[in-house]
Amino acid sequence: MKQQSVESYFKELPDGYRELALASMNKDGNSIIDSMEGAIMEGIHWRYAYPQGDFWSEVHKYYRDKILGVKLPPLPAPTTMKKKTNIGFLNKLPRGYRERALRAYWKNKGHIEIVDDLLSAINDFIWSRTPEKAEFWLAVYNHYVDINNPLPPLPNNTIV
Repeated sequence: MKQQSVESYFKELPDGYRELALASMNKDGNSIIDSMEGAIMEGIHWRYAYPQGDFWSEVHKYYRDKILGVKLPPLPAPTTMKKKTNIGFLNKLPRGYRERALRAYWKNKGHIEIVDDLLSAINDFIWSRTPEKAEFWLAVYNHYVDINNPLPPLPNNTIV
């Protein structure tokens, strides 16, 4: 068995599966693993991934038991929603807010999830556990609910 990173294994997946795995990959994508089934087990938090657990369980089973004739599960139907990773949406925030949100996200969550929109991404970490606290993030959230609500000023210890 060859040892390589989770991300390298995911890049070997068939079209469609590859993109879903890379989008759902947790922050351990550089971990060294010795098999595709290990990469699927270690590299994706099935509960938070899109599609969720049963799909990834079947993909794992395929790579574990393919000599027994197990088939890959069908890809999920394309969605009309523009789903992205929470990190992808948080990267759209303005400078200063973006860096704070990403820092808070990685500190609180530690893995990537697929979400529907920026509001879901902002709401995806625990605001009260950040240096800015809940009031700041509620104001950021409310700005994106109604663009007429101003963004709160950045605290003095601005991260750039």
